[in-house]
Amino acid sequence: MPKISDVFGQTFGPDDGNNNNNNNNNNNLFDGDNNDGRKKKKTYEHDELIEDLKEQYHFKTLKDTEEIWWYNDAKGIYANNGEVIIKSNLESEFGPELSNKHVTEALGHVQRSTYFDRSSFNPSIEWLACNNCMLNLRTGQTAPFSSDFMNTTWIPVKYSEAYAIGSIADFFRLVERRNSIFENSQCPK
Repeated sequence: MPKISDVFGQTFGPDDGNNNNNNNNNNNLFDGDNNDGRKKKKTYEHDELIEDLKEQYHFKTLKDTEEIWWYNDAKGIYANNGEVIIKSNLESEFGPELSNKHVTEALGHVQRSTYFDRSSFNPSIEWLACNNCMLNLRTGQTAPFSSDFMNTTWIPVKYSEAYAIGSIADFFRLVERRNSIFENSQCPK
């Protein structure tokens, strides 16, 4: 497991006036010596870690609330609570060395670099995420999940072209009928 100081680095050293010369510390903040005998600062890799998370989860931060949303590729939609995704990934990567300061810095970086207008979600309202694909409600066309849809709407039903006998309306009547069967039965949902 990497040390948190290796990834987040430090911005102070013996020559910055803070007199941090305690080398008995297990959390060594310096990496080797310069040619003149002073300790070198560890490299700052914070951006690299955050960029990996941003690439994996396609974070979007709402400009009006600063709430972080993330792309759930299993459902094909953007979901809120991106802060939890970031915090849990950082904790699993660094464990007990992770400080609240580092988490706050990571959250702030993600927010500032991913601002997004709320109105940009669901730009093509005719697209709906089903369990297995994106479905165009007007044309019946299907497409694989993609963060490019900017979709936040999902129904927990597996779509099949066999359901769309005459129209998308038939599909929704089937979905409604299946849901009412579950609601009126003793089976768990």
